[in-house]
Amino acid sequence: MADIFAALYFSFLKTTPESPSDPDRDYCLLSNGHICPIYYAALGRRGFFPIEEFQHLRKIDSLLQGHPKLSIPGVENSSGPLGHGLSQAVGIALALQ
Repeated sequence: MADIFAALYFSFLKTTPESPSDPDRDYCLLSNGHICPIYYAALGRRGFFPIEEFQHLRKIDSLLQGHPKLSIPGVENSSGPLGHGLSQAVGIALALQ
């Protein structure tokens, strides 16, 4: 997944780390939360949070826990249950219409 996230965050997605809630941004929703370390790596390298946060990866009460959550800059959906990303994406798309 490293190559996919690198391509998305550095070539395709319209994102702004300084303004992660920009209404004109592209959304990237993750359905399989257990791959979050590579997701965090892309977000950190893109500038959504300091690289130093990786020192606390998957530690209790840290920013970068075991599954992505909405309080992490750049994360669009809390994930964990496999397959829920599609229904979340449909809901977001309908809400944005």
